[in-house]
Amino acid sequence: MRYAWLLGTVSLVLAGSGCSRPQGMKPEDTPRVVRQMIMIFVKKARENPRAVGAQAEVQVERFRAIKSRAPDDGHKPIYEELCEKCRELADVAKRSPGSGEVTKKIDEIAAVAEKLPR
Repeated sequence: MRYAWLLGTVSLVLAGSGCSRPQGMKPEDTPRVVRQMIMIFVKKARENPRAVGAQAEVQVERFRAIKSRAPDDGHKPIYEELCEKCRELADVAKRSPGSGEVTKKIDEIAAVAEKLPR
């Protein structure tokens, strides 16, 4: 009981110092994180090409958000191309889910993502 107040104080100090770290992603990390995000999407899409339509629409929304807040680092044209390719993929997946055309679009998205730094 004697040291209960000390334990409480130390807990508050440690919790407070952990919360003061800056949140979010650094602007220079954006291309690398986007590339990783797309490669994960491509992997999942290749595993289940029939379910890729809804996932592609989510990716389009993500790219709209990324384009709006991305730093001017020369990668915005790639983000725009990825957004367009995901939109095309969503359209193709709605028309003919699981077709060879879907697989072709997935490969195109992977090729564009390879332009981003690792």
